[in-house]
Amino acid sequence: MVQATTFNVQWFDNIDQVSLADWQACFPEDDILRSYDLQRAYETSNFRDVNFHYCVVTQENRVVGILPCFEYRISLTDVASVSTQNIVARIRKIYPNFLKLKAFVAGAPISICDDLIGIHQDCRSDLQSILSVAFSAIEERCKQTNSTVTLIKEIRNRYQSVLFQQIKEDFVIGESPPTTFTYVGEINGEPYLQRLRNRYRSSIKGYLNKFSNSGLRWELISDFGDLSETLCELYLNVLNRSKVKFEQLTPDFFKSINTALGERSAVLVGYHQEKIVAMELILQGRQMHPIYLGMDYQYLNDAGLYFNCLVKLLQEAQDRQCYTVELGQTSYEAKSNFGIELEKLYVAIKHKNPIINKLLRLFKHQVLPPYPEIPARNIFKDSNAHSAHLDQAIIPSRAGY
Repeated sequence: MVQATTFNVQWFDNIDQVSLADWQACFPEDDILRSYDLQRAYETSNFRDVNFHYCVVTQENRVVGILPCFEYRISLTDVASVSTQNIVARIRKIYPNFLKLKAFVAGAPISICDDLIGIHQDCRSDLQSILSVAFSAIEERCKQTNSTVTLIKEIRNRYQSVLFQQIKEDFVIGESPPTTFTYVGEINGEPYLQRLRNRYRSSIKGYLNKFSNSGLRWELISDFGDLSETLCELYLNVLNRSKVKFEQLTPDFFKSINTALGERSAVLVGYHQEKIVAMELILQGRQMHPIYLGMDYQYLNDAGLYFNCLVKLLQEAQDRQCYTVELGQTSYEAKSNFGIELEKLYVAIKHKNPIINKLLRLFKHQVLPPYPEIPARNIFKDSNAHSAHLDQAIIPSRAGY
């Protein structure tokens, strides 16, 4: 094993300073959520108070690792329990900046439900040394930017034992909201809808009729830059009602996604006459990734809008022959009607003040609450076959370290 001292770190503040060839040597070219073009889109999205940094690890003038980072202001209660958020909200009436911090984050500025740690495909045997050097450099960069906390997000359950070996013991490790998967391909000759028990199949048909009877229709739009203001407004409707507050997107984000990714991006748009009442942003790589949903809550009940958004996504995945669908975080109860499985996600956080860091550790389960397993619903005629196919399908979703 090559010693860690042979590795060096360079920092850049623009994606153009990192070559496409080096990026693709560290991140799979067909993994759109960890792609060079998506990273470029972030930089032109005009996220509020976000600055980008690129930790590039080299050995003998060859790039062996890339860890994109960013700095921004966060609230430590973004994923906390509702009761904790309510307590903090009362405190902030007196102390407005309580638990609001400037963070230096290793990962993506949107919720991709995955880490953003790229290791050169020929250097996996040196993984631990590369990560040790990179994580130390990230901590130092946090100090240089006058950030209050260092945060590493979002580590999937299947990789956390490898990656967290190199995170120092003074980091507090907790859970993020888990991501969700389902499988919509045929099993034993039966398509997805036919695999459902009668009760659940009838429920889906009822929601589809509700949508149709409300006069709504779907349209897949690949050139959606001109709709960015409306798409963002619908997304913010959902964000503002969510118990878990993630990043706040901008209209420029939707424009940048469309410009940078072209035909690899599309929006499923729900119309009532000529009014847009729902949207689902889809990215297409090796898999289909529905990453953001937005809707007009005026149509929530009469049209069964949220449920129909999920149904339409699964239909779109079938049309694209992308049978393993990641439905992302939150709304677990509704998603459980479609045979989902959860995969836990983890974050590592360290406050620069040792006393506050100890308090974070003490109150970890309030700030970063563990998420309980969702009770399995017996929605399939053969639930064991569905679970077996889903487990097998998830394995190659991203190469391990």
